[in-house]
Amino acid sequence: MYYLIDAYNLIGYCKTIHLHDINKEEKLLTLIETIPFKKKDLIELVFDGKSDLSPWGSQNSHNNIRCIFTAHDQNADHFIINKLTLNKDIITVISSDNEIKQACKKQHNCHIINCQEFLKKVLPSPKKSTKPNKSSKEETNYWLNLWKNKNTKSSSIS
Repeated sequence: MYYLIDAYNLIGYCKTIHLHDINKEEKLLTLIETIPFKKKDLIELVFDGKSDLSPWGSQNSHNNIRCIFTAHDQNADHFIINKLTLNKDIITVISSDNEIKQACKKQHNCHIINCQEFLKKVLPSPKKSTKPNKSSKEETNYWLNLWKNKNTKSSSIS
């Protein structure tokens, strides 16, 4: 399967990664590496390049995951849309961007998954604890002493 991921759009929906994080790209790559994709799957994370240091864009790969930083004059959305029209393979696109969703609807070889849906499917849901929160020994003693003192004061008033 071929996955094309609108990377910054996905980060915008992550609870553990934020767009203002300095290492957001590495954090997303680490998150994606935890997902049990098949060995033959190809995953492309497409980031907006927007760097004057690399006007042509750049790519690097790690196992079956390729990180693509678009050229500074192209955004990730247009890169993805262009890739959809050129590629004849079946593509699963992960994005919540309306322009990308519309482009996917026009392609017969494309399946779109919005970011929230994707994250729900691939991330483990937090397990709810059935045990009540335990107080520390110090906290318990504090409250016992407080009650003891309060009861002592109220009994001396009567």
